[in-house]
Amino acid sequence: QEIANIVHEDLQAEIESTRKSSEEMVDTLRAVLEETEIRIGELKRDAYEFKRDVVVGAENVRTGKVVAERVTRYFEDKLHGKDAIIEKLRLKNASLKSQICKIEAQLS
Repeated sequence: QEIANIVHEDLQAEIESTRKSSEEMVDTLRAVLEETEIRIGELKRDAYEFKRDVVVGAENVRTGKVVAERVTRYFEDKLHGKDAIIEKLRLKNASLKSQICKIEAQLS
């Protein structure tokens, strides 16, 4: 009976360990799924905007061809938007780092 109890406890510990690791995997997969769904939404929005602004909006009425300047301007605007986001996040990151240093100094 003592051996059975030891084996039972070992199995319970293994089951609990497996349950915890499975829950962590599920959480990770949910986060990846959520991130993927957000990215899909962004891509759909970008595709719609490209079609609206460039494919339809930049078409030359006489020739039916897309005006190259509109395509270039569309991508330049997108790049400027990304650059603005990068700069904003860089400043926020620097601010948070300085806050961390101040708090660590207070704790010391």
